[in-house]
Amino acid sequence: MKTVILKLGGSQINPGEIDINFLKKFKELVVNHLDKFRFVIITGGGIPCRVYNEAAGKLGAVSHYDLDMMGIKFTQANGVLVRSIFGNLAYKDAVFDYDNPVEFDKILVATGWKPGHSSNYDAVIWAKNYDADYIINITNVPYIYDKHPKFHDDYKPLKVVKVKDYLKIIGEKWTPGMNSPFDPEATKALPKKTKVIVLTGLENAKAVLDEKEFEGSILEW
Repeated sequence: MKTVILKLGGSQINPGEIDINFLKKFKELVVNHLDKFRFVIITGGGIPCRVYNEAAGKLGAVSHYDLDMMGIKFTQANGVLVRSIFGNLAYKDAVFDYDNPVEFDKILVATGWKPGHSSNYDAVIWAKNYDADYIINITNVPYIYDKHPKFHDDYKPLKVVKVKDYLKIIGEKWTPGMNSPFDPEATKALPKKTKVIVLTGLENAKAVLDEKEFEGSILEW
C-alpha cells in the first residue's frame, strides 16, 4: 500500500481558533481513502505560532533557536489534537522523533522536531523514510506563483514548477515563521522521486487522491 504524506498547515487547523468543521472533514477525507493509501500527517504551527514569534520580537532580541522552539511546541499541540480525532486508526502517539521511523498500519501523525528547520522539512524526512511519491501540502495558499503576491500585483499561478525555478522565486534562505508554499530548505532536500503538491481546500486534496484534476501547483525536480 502506498504511503502519502499529508502536510497539514497549522493555519488550516487553527486560523484564529480551532476549526472544528475543517477537522471533521479532514478526518472523513483520510478515513475514506484508507482502502488505497496509508497516511503520514505532518502538522504545522500556523497563526498562533506567528503571533508568539511576533510578540517575542517586540519584547526584545530573540534567537532563531527560541523562535524555532516556540514553533515546534505549536506543531506538537496541533499534532496531538489531530492524532486524537482518529482514535485507534492512528499510531498510538503523535511522533516527535524522526531518527527512528515507526511501524504503523494506517495513520501516523508527526510534528515539528528539531530547531533549524520547518515542518515542511519534517514532511520531506518522512517522505524519505517511507519512499513516498508525493507530499500533499494543504495550506492557505492555492498555488505557487511566479512572483511573491505580497510584493507584486502582476503575479501569475504556476501549475508545474521546477525546484531550481522555485528557489529563484522564494530565495534559498529559511527563517523561523517564514510564510511560503514550501520552504527553501525543505525544497532543496526533496527526494528526486517525490513531488510536492501545493493546494488549498480538502476538495482539491480529495481530487489528488482520486487521481482527478485539481487546482494547485506541482513542485518537482
